[in-house]
Amino acid sequence: RQRQMCIRDRTQAKLQELIDVSKDNERLFQACKTCLIELIEGRDINALATSIERILGEAFSVHAHHLFLFEDREVGASPDLTRIDQSELSRQMGSLFTASAPWLGAIRPDEAKTIFPNAKRMASAAIVPIRRNKQLIGLFCLGSAEGNHFHAQLSTHFLELLSDVIAWITPREDTVNS
Repeated sequence: RQRQMCIRDRTQAKLQELIDVSKDNERLFQACKTCLIELIEGRDINALATSIERILGEAFSVHAHHLFLFEDREVGASPDLTRIDQSELSRQMGSLFTASAPWLGAIRPDEAKTIFPNAKRMASAAIVPIRRNKQLIGLFCLGSAEGNHFHAQLSTHFLELLSDVIAWITPREDTVNS
């Protein structure tokens, strides 16, 4: 009888854990959906920073963000958007530069300064490639002051979806006025 109670308690604890994960996923999905709708309705890459700060900051516990868009030459930048040559950013970021899949993990202070030039004390990051027609056009970076907030076991589905929308609303280089 005591064994049955122990099994029942473990089953209830596991069920509660699954319910909590489901509720957290629903909260993240709603935040992502709100951000996506705003991006699509505005179709404005410059509105991205405002949406991230307001929506993703709370939902994903993001303390910093930066968007790098690749262009042959550096052109005007804003605090959260840098237009830069891909090889130059690769040189600056070193092993953190990712072209194939999102990278999540702890970062050193010197890496944080490169990725988040206007933020203080970021300890972990999510670096998500932005692709259009299989071509790398930029990186979408999110940072947290918590060292273990972004880690390799974290699902990247929502971040990759945001990256896809960013690629969709980002003007093609041949349509950008310099």
